[in-house]
Amino acid sequence: MQKSVDLILEFGEALHNYGATSYKLEQALQNISKKLGMEGEFFSTPTLLISSLKNDHEIKTYVKRVYSSDLDLRKLTLLDSLGDKLIDGEIDIEEAYRKLKIIRNLKDPYSGLIEIIAYGLIGVCASVFFNGNLPELIASGLVGSVVGFITVFANRISGLKNITEFVAAFFATILAVLASKYIETYNFNLVILPSLIVLIPGLTLTIAITELATYNLASGTARLMQAILVFFKLSFGVALALQFLNFLSVDISFINSPIELSLLWKSISLFFASIAFTILFKIPLRFYPWVLLVSAVGFFTTYFASIKFGVNMGTFLAGFAVCIVANAFGRWKKAPTILLELPGLITIVPGSIGFKGLQFFFEKNTLAGIDSIFDMFLIAIALVSGFLLANIMLVSNRSL
Repeated sequence: MQKSVDLILEFGEALHNYGATSYKLEQALQNISKKLGMEGEFFSTPTLLISSLKNDHEIKTYVKRVYSSDLDLRKLTLLDSLGDKLIDGEIDIEEAYRKLKIIRNLKDPYSGLIEIIAYGLIGVCASVFFNGNLPELIASGLVGSVVGFITVFANRISGLKNITEFVAAFFATILAVLASKYIETYNFNLVILPSLIVLIPGLTLTIAITELATYNLASGTARLMQAILVFFKLSFGVALALQFLNFLSVDISFINSPIELSLLWKSISLFFASIAFTILFKIPLRFYPWVLLVSAVGFFTTYFASIKFGVNMGTFLAGFAVCIVANAFGRWKKAPTILLELPGLITIVPGSIGFKGLQFFFEKNTLAGIDSIFDMFLIAIALVSGFLLANIMLVSNRSL
């Protein structure tokens, strides 16, 4: 009995640490506890896991303070497979517990250097999506790599982890603006945003609204506040850097010379961005073709549908399409749908709009800020609505 309880509790902590959403984590633990002959009720928030387990004789409740670690979809995939084997009776409790320990002790599949390069690669690709010119593309890649270095370094030191976004935004802004003194036809705004795009919590915001929509109110509210706080950290870092440069009498004006890159260039960027997503989300490499497929589905659905029907309808259809592909993948491959949901959503989440909105507030342009924040929530709701409808049309039959 106690071994079963220990297995369920550690399984839940592992799922939480590696990025499982609350409603999927709770469903997975219910399936496992049922297999082990117990009736389980679970309550998960970003910092808390409460487990109530009932057998024929007694009910015990366990409270665990949990902390999110780096998103690791490779370990989530292994945990999903382990859960399937346990539920199907292919392994016993002792073997499941032993394999769970092995999974939790696995080292990261990519070195810190590879992750830093991935940050830079996403900076370049995001700059293409924002129609940056060649100098802006190069600068976005270099500044994005610096952001990656700060993030990787800070995540390994507990005292710095809480200020990662602020420090990264501050130095990214300093470097982006200083580069404008040596490069013509250069808009540093088209470097700051792409280089910080990985840290912008648009995905967290979307997951928060999804949890609220599925009545996981405590977890959804906590994630929503987490997303808002990260937005403020990033925006304050940018604002403070600009004020610091202004204090040093550095000219922070720029010439805006917009261009429109072809769809071909954006398609090529999507190919490389999918590689970077695979690295940063720690997705097993054998799933890369699927990551590329779902990223393309999300991006091109948004691109073409927004031209035809408007941004909100385009986002709704993109969320629907991404979820359909992810659920079909989960049913066919018997793998977690989150493997494709995250990279599919990352190309369409409205985080950059919210980031710009907060910048408007710091510039005391209140009306523009309110308009951008409202647009962000409207797009996020449209995305989640498409997501939920797809889950009704095609059920994934997967816990994760």
